Amino acid sequence: MYIRRVYTLFCAMILLSGALILKLYDIAMYDDTAVGALSGQYTRKVAVLERTGFVFDRNENIISHKTDGGVCVINPQSIRDENDVVEYLEKCAKTDINEIIEKLYKNEPFTLALENVPDQNAPCGLYVFEKYDENDNFFCRHLLGYRNADGKGVAGVYRRFGETLSFLSGSIEYTYEADPKNKPFSDNGFRISDKNYSAKNGVVLTIDERIQRICDEVCDENLVNGAVVVCDVSDNSIAAISSRPLYEKDNIAKSLDSPSGDLINKAFALYTPGSVFKTVVAASALEKNPGLFDFEYECTGSVKVGEKVFRCHNLAGHGKQTMKEAYANSCNTYFYTLASKVGYEEICYTAKEMGLGEETAFSGINVRKASIPKAEESHPALYLANMAIGQGDLLFSPVDVMKIILCALSGEKASFSLVKRIIYPSGSAEIENKREKKRVLCENTVEKLKIMMRYCVTDGTGKEAYTPDISSGAKTATAQTGQFEDGREILHKWFAGYFPEEKPQYAVVVFCDGHAKNNASAAKIFKELAKRISFTNESMYDKIE
Repeated sequence: MYIRRVYTLFCAMILLSGALILKLYDIAMYDDTAVGALSGQYTRKVAVLERTGFVFDRNENIISHKTDGGVCVINPQSIRDENDVVEYLEKCAKTDINEIIEKLYKNEPFTLALENVPDQNAPCGLYVFEKYDENDNFFCRHLLGYRNADGKGVAGVYRRFGETLSFLSGSIEYTYEADPKNKPFSDNGFRISDKNYSAKNGVVLTIDERIQRICDEVCDENLVNGAVVVCDVSDNSIAAISSRPLYEKDNIAKSLDSPSGDLINKAFALYTPGSVFKTVVAASALEKNPGLFDFEYECTGSVKVGEKVFRCHNLAGHGKQTMKEAYANSCNTYFYTLASKVGYEEICYTAKEMGLGEETAFSGINVRKASIPKAEESHPALYLANMAIGQGDLLFSPVDVMKIILCALSGEKASFSLVKRIIYPSGSAEIENKREKKRVLCENTVEKLKIMMRYCVTDGTGKEAYTPDISSGAKTATAQTGQFEDGREILHKWFAGYFPEEKPQYAVVVFCDGHAKNNASAAKIFKELAKRISFTNESMYDKIE
């Protein structure tokens, strides 16, 4: 019995050994990976480059990343002419050429950092790629936003399109077959893998890189605290957005403690609008009665509303004025009186028709809606007087003020766009930007508003923006905040207008936060923007005084 068991066990072991031999034979014949493993051959995988998805301007220039030279992958076994390789790399490699030659003789694939990517085609055996780094400068900072330590978008475009940009990320890697000592086998095992790295995929904004850079430059030179919005009048697309002060995306903790609100995009924040709201009051008056354009009123410097005396900024008074003159001089007493003729409900209705009080959605990047009173609410005459000059409960963002200017130019309710499309590997997906063609102001009202805005620049409070070379129209504002610092009231400054006057191309809103230590002039900032946007040759700036 014992002998029989031993014999059975022995036969079983023979059968198992035979099955194992057959399996190994099968692997050796048909499984290349196992062949390599059995023979001491290994697949080496080397990561070369990686990047996040791109953000483009309207002309599909990359604005989220900068090119920082390049990277060259070299497979010595594929080189046909070493002299060509050496000559090529001498022009662009960061490494000393003698070190490169020494590496070539080792016959192992390697990478090199390049100062630049030459225009000529790379010799056989060299694989050259541009190196993309996400911008670490302050270009378009508040709009693009930033990412946290985990790479997740926290603000701006990076937050709204974080998943999309992650999906459209790219990388470069190469693989080759080598023995345990990293000695490569034949050239046949070398492979370069470009996983969407060289493809131009990403989110396309309506931002114009040229205008955005001009906007950033002018803000850096003149604006300590505030914002600028530039809009292309032809299609109501946002061409530039700048907010100041800037923040360091690598030192967010520092910005969190800043009293200037560095992390806040001032273009999207709410502030007292002041006299820019007089444009809404004037529009409402003209819609109700076009004859009010010639309504004359004598400003003596103050007017009594109920038991309260309201004073004009010109304490001596402006004298007799029509609507055009009062608008240009930003006469408060005239607009107190005009508002009482128009009525609270009518002014609220016009404001609502112009899109004020509605949230602005830039394809998911939302701007808080303006704070305006409801027409059905009952308020005393004092409330209407405050509202007539843009004070009281009114709170607007620079984007809201842009709505006023665009509506004044076209008579239509403004519908903005900021994102044009997303470019995927399979093709482009257009972003639906519904531009509501809703006329809210008649042609006569639009014509009169443009006359008033033009007169404000040529003969009124907007004179600082005047230049004979670039005609423009605008409205100025100095808004009280009710806040005091060192005995002085904090006053916000606005300048909202368009250029050129004959055929408007761009609308610009400049907001200067009164908390800033410098006394920035919103009108001068507008003028400088108009100059630089209109003239690309810097030498032409000098002729404009």
